[in-house]
Amino acid sequence: MMIAGVFPGGCIPTNNNADLSQIHASAPDCLACHSTLSAAGTVFADRDGERPLAGATLQRLGDDARWLATTDDAGLFIVESALPAGTSRFRLGEVSSEEHRLPDDASCNTCHRPGEDDPGPLVAADLFAPSVVSTTPEDGDTGVSADTEIEVVFSEPISPQSVGPSSVRLRCESGAVGLEFTAVADGDTIIAQTEEALAGRCALSIERGLTDAAGNPLDEQVTIDFRASGGGAPIVAETFPASGAVNVDPAMTVEILVDPALDPISVTAETVQLDETCDRGGTVLDHAVLDHAVLDHAVLDQAGSMIFLTPIAALPEGTTCTVVVSGLVSAAGVPQEGEHVLGFTTWPDTTAPTPQAWVPSPGRHGVGRGVVVQIAWDESLTGEAALRVEADGQSIAGIPELEDHVLTWAADEALPADSVVVVTVEIPPQDAAGNAAIAPAPWSFVVGQSQDDGSWENSLPRVTATNPSGEAEDVSVDVEMAVFLNEDPDLRTLTSENLALTGDMPVALQIGYREQGIRLQPLASLQEDTRHRLEVGARISDLSGNEMASGEVVVFWTAASADAGTPSFDGIEEIEGVSTDALSLSWSPGTDRETPASALRYHLYLSTQSGGQDLLTPTATADVGATSMQVSGLASGTTYHAIVRVEDGDGNIDANTTERAASTWASYTENIAPLLTDACASCHSESRAAGGLDVTSYSALVGSDAVVPYDSGASTLVTKGSHHGSGWFSGTQEDLVAGWIDQGALNN
Repeated sequence: MMIAGVFPGGCIPTNNNADLSQIHASAPDCLACHSTLSAAGTVFADRDGERPLAGATLQRLGDDARWLATTDDAGLFIVESALPAGTSRFRLGEVSSEEHRLPDDASCNTCHRPGEDDPGPLVAADLFAPSVVSTTPEDGDTGVSADTEIEVVFSEPISPQSVGPSSVRLRCESGAVGLEFTAVADGDTIIAQTEEALAGRCALSIERGLTDAAGNPLDEQVTIDFRASGGGAPIVAETFPASGAVNVDPAMTVEILVDPALDPISVTAETVQLDETCDRGGTVLDHAVLDHAVLDHAVLDQAGSMIFLTPIAALPEGTTCTVVVSGLVSAAGVPQEGEHVLGFTTWPDTTAPTPQAWVPSPGRHGVGRGVVVQIAWDESLTGEAALRVEADGQSIAGIPELEDHVLTWAADEALPADSVVVVTVEIPPQDAAGNAAIAPAPWSFVVGQSQDDGSWENSLPRVTATNPSGEAEDVSVDVEMAVFLNEDPDLRTLTSENLALTGDMPVALQIGYREQGIRLQPLASLQEDTRHRLEVGARISDLSGNEMASGEVVVFWTAASADAGTPSFDGIEEIEGVSTDALSLSWSPGTDRETPASALRYHLYLSTQSGGQDLLTPTATADVGATSMQVSGLASGTTYHAIVRVEDGDGNIDANTTERAASTWASYTENIAPLLTDACASCHSESRAAGGLDVTSYSALVGSDAVVPYDSGASTLVTKGSHHGSGWFSGTQEDLVAGWIDQGALNN
């Protein structure tokens, strides 16, 4: 069989090392050698069988060996860029040529177009569309400079006449942005300078009206989306959840993307606020430390572009919540204009309200004869409620009254002294979603001789003790606080207005009550080494409505270096090779008592030996809050052992030693070919192909039974890798070869 074909510089012969220019000289009529020609390629055909030759690999050898293509089913070979002038060597399949020059014979002008500057070397006509090779900025870039230059690199020179506002367009959130164009770098690169500062989300569109020097239009429209950091006033560019979202997790972290980057000092409780209707505890968003500056309930990432709001107590379910962002200041000192309002609705409320406190306390003795019973739940309630109150087995008349989250029942008349009273909630109230409140178990107390029934006695409640006590030092940041009174308080007066704790900032409290003790649980660990002030307001009253004579102020200091503990983290879970130089890793998020999961940072430690990681110096660090990462730049065909550790906002790193291992993909060029040459080529080469196996040629190797891509178990290169007992491959080498085959036996 004779293979016929043409390069844009000569016929390809069937024998090796032929001088193509001589063949052209002897056969100047190109069509005598080629059944069909294209201007930038040719149809290669089996001349004997007069049918197209499909799947023929054609390659230009030398410095530009990347120039490679394969004929299609019609035998047509297409190049994506013109061949360089001068001399070239080519290979068709296994057939190679000598160096040759594009022919000067004028009769070949029917096939080839002379170059404009040199009529000697002949080049092929360009029939192929240009394509975009790279752009600056790239698709998906963020934080792009407001005055950045736009650069687009193409696969070949571009016609300057086709470059303009109709073929290259830029639009940002503020509208269309004008561009001033310059074509450079041999005409294959367009540089455009923006006529105004960029800000927010932008889209660069490269249209098909743009053509190469031969008039071929761009192969497809290309759109590059990026986000610019404008130099103006900060704006809220995006939020998660989006405004108007429904079925939002009440415990989720709200993310607010701002542009340009912010001055961290401007992110405070005043500039990022959660509306009171959604915040049943006062301030339920966590505080955190950023660069040693304490921020109230808002965490700004290191880039200054993302604000995180993490609830430290779940928001109410089935409630529309609003976050108002105002008063932010950019890193350049430009203040925010107006305000941004983010509204979202938490998922439907299916949670029953839970009782948090009830008075008089179970088992209490000496309760006043004018009995008042109260029960407080953890959310606001509505609807009818019914209590059964019995004194020594006799039903006592009274009327229940529901106010917000507190149910109050007062006896119609004074009860007998020393009587035992039993309280049962027969019909509990409901929350706004219709969930019936959980009723506390029936409890009892004993009426005493006191006449403080709310009608004639005026004894005043007072503070008898506190925990921590006043002027206490080295108090734990996780202290369980309490205020003890001389009598039961009215639960309706135990509010954030009457019980407030501050350090360098306000501290959110969960308020409860047991046995004349008001329990105060901070919703986040206190700041270490900080003076704190607890204020007990004078408006706290007893069940008879008598208010305290005066308020109480308790000052104490927390201990230094309180967060000496490390985050909790189970370590790496998954690792796999994804290319010849990259691994992909993933893990479940860690937890920390102070730092929210979205602000934790994960460090990767790699070694080619199990247990050999340098745990003082990370190989790489993932993005803040990420639970996966990809690390590249690794050696091909190499097994790596990985440990991942988590770091909290105070710099504490966990000490887990969970190790997982995976290998990068083997490279045929770097790993497989050298191995086969050293171990096998003496017997299995083109000149001495023992058993018909030639390991020195990729095509011969992969085209034989020795290699079945994706199936090392069916590949004799592996199954017979230790033939004759000669130890052809070591165990490690055999694993390397098997892995390369199972990854597809790629010519990489």
